[in-house]
Amino acid sequence: MTGGPELLERVLQLQSPLFSGIDPTLLTEWLDASELRCLAGEATVLSADQANSQTFLVIAGRLLVTLQQGDAAPLATIGPGECVGEVSTLSLGETTAWVRCEQTSELLVIERQELLAWAQQSHQLALNLLQLMGERLRRSNLHARGAQSLNQQLQTRALSDALTGALNRHWLDQHLEALRAYPELALLMVDIDHFKAINDTHGHSCGDAVLRAVATTLLHSLRPSDALVRLGGEEFLVICQREASPAAAEGLGERLRQTVQQLQVDDLPPVTVSIGVALRTPGEAWEAQLERADTALYRAKRGGRNRVELG
Repeated sequence: MTGGPELLERVLQLQSPLFSGIDPTLLTEWLDASELRCLAGEATVLSADQANSQTFLVIAGRLLVTLQQGDAAPLATIGPGECVGEVSTLSLGETTAWVRCEQTSELLVIERQELLAWAQQSHQLALNLLQLMGERLRRSNLHARGAQSLNQQLQTRALSDALTGALNRHWLDQHLEALRAYPELALLMVDIDHFKAINDTHGHSCGDAVLRAVATTLLHSLRPSDALVRLGGEEFLVICQREASPAAAEGLGERLRQTVQQLQVDDLPPVTVSIGVALRTPGEAWEAQLERADTALYRAKRGGRNRVELG
């Protein structure tokens, strides 16, 4: 199907950026040299990784742009007056996405040689193409930034405990080799006292509130170089890289204990923690140091809770 007065009128009504500022007489000549194609819904317009020499201007209907064939969630939609395929047409490159009709659509098909000839005839069309490609590049950059941001968010979520915001065991597993090699390392095992009674008496929502409050308090009390890991349940591990003496590590534990004791969570009784501290000895394995911190923690709990024990 080719152009004519009716097609010219329809194109002018679309106010397409491609033909913005083009003299109608010249536009009539161009439309007569183009093909008007009608495609059914779900018809493929462009296939990813394929050479393309055609630009498609949507006259009616709508196109969907996806990274995979048949993706449910489109990256973009192309409506009446908008173009698709102009970048690969002009660059003689391969397409980077799939484009299909969402519904029955009418497309003006412009061959590469025609598009280049029009750009030579009209500086305005050449400018329009530059603006379209610049906008396409800007959107690609925004999409790339969004994808990078999303990837960073996903990585952060994968390494963090969703409830408390502390690091999780997956983070610990990833950093275990580096932690094993660190010569001066203090480990503080922190356990919330009587946590089961909080859950049983006040409900799990109150228990979750206590976990969040304790984790937030601990995080705010640590240095940027320290790490807080939720090991599971009500148990946390504080990893300190610069505690040079057992007294300093025990002092940190005492400060953390006192800070948590000042917490007021809803109408619950005061929240307290028991803490076991272990400073690495020369040549000691990570597992042995962790076991000493755990043993010290249980001494603190057996000794009456709400206290710090040095292992």
